[in-house]
Amino acid sequence: QQKKYQNKQDEYNRNIPAELKKYIPSKGKLIFLEFFETDKANNVLTKQKSFRESIYYGMDRSKIAQKLSTHSKKKKIIPNSVIFTKEFFDNSKEYLKEPFFPQSQDSMHMYENLEIQNYGFNFDKALKLLKESYENLSESEKLQSYKFKIQNDLLENENDELKFQINQQIKYNINNLFQKFLEKEKLEIQLEVTIVDKDFNIRISEIPEKDNESFQLCDYFILIKDIFCDRFEPTEKTIQFNFSAIKKYLEQKQIKGQKINQLFFKGMQRTTDFEYEAQFPGLNNEGYFIGDINQFKDFHEKLILELLTINNYNLSSDLQIIRQKTYEEIFEKLLLFAHKQCFIIPLVVID
Repeated sequence: QQKKYQNKQDEYNRNIPAELKKYIPSKGKLIFLEFFETDKANNVLTKQKSFRESIYYGMDRSKIAQKLSTHSKKKKIIPNSVIFTKEFFDNSKEYLKEPFFPQSQDSMHMYENLEIQNYGFNFDKALKLLKESYENLSESEKLQSYKFKIQNDLLENENDELKFQINQQIKYNINNLFQKFLEKEKLEIQLEVTIVDKDFNIRISEIPEKDNESFQLCDYFILIKDIFCDRFEPTEKTIQFNFSAIKKYLEQKQIKGQKINQLFFKGMQRTTDFEYEAQFPGLNNEGYFIGDINQFKDFHEKLILELLTINNYNLSSDLQIIRQKTYEEIFEKLLLFAHKQCFIIPLVVID
């Protein structure tokens, strides 16, 4: 069974566009900057999407990886501008039984505006976006001093020097972006970038390799859902999934009378004032789910998991095909959503 899957995977990977093969790492520990949506963690800059985007484009990942490599002889450090590796899909067989990687014509919007050929680095665009976020400030806010307090939350313990150098590289890139912006616009703003143990507004985080001994149960879908998609701006939180294959199946089987299938079409409303009670819309006439990320989580846990029972190898062939289509759609749309919100800024992969 494993050999059969590997043969399919090898054949599938041969068809991945050369650009994606070259610029998206196969595997490794994903290192990223993490911003937060809460008022407590934000200042007036970090809560702006244009500011977070300026940080994305202002990170010279090739140079960061090059500098870090001099302090890590045993491990390969690779620049990375996307919030996943190929391993995210290859090692998620409980959801994706067949090989999958976003590469179709419809999938290519995943990579729009990511500058993957230059690992996300576009300094002119970073300066333009930083100017945009600055101009969004009030006159009094423009006179404030700004502190970016960064916590290093990496689990990498055997190489403290590497952790230190990651801190230094991030501080340098943020400072460099701001200094060039201030020089260009002839402005004077007090800026301080520090590494802290608490009360941070930016965090350096990681997602480990799935086969790491300490993370045998590492579930990429749950990580994507809980880490990448718990940060959104209220005005931009809608997410849309095409679940037309599920809709068609339920209608063909004419089993809409069952409660689970009624909920697929009618949704679920709260019956109490409890904030965390499940609620979500049903599928629309075209089979699309349209709601916010929390509604999707409820929809997934209450309905999709029950219909497509993860780790159930006794599903009918119809449902196996539907499960594959459904999780291809979910993985892709969740990652796209997370990219667009820009609360997660990928940096490098350590392999």
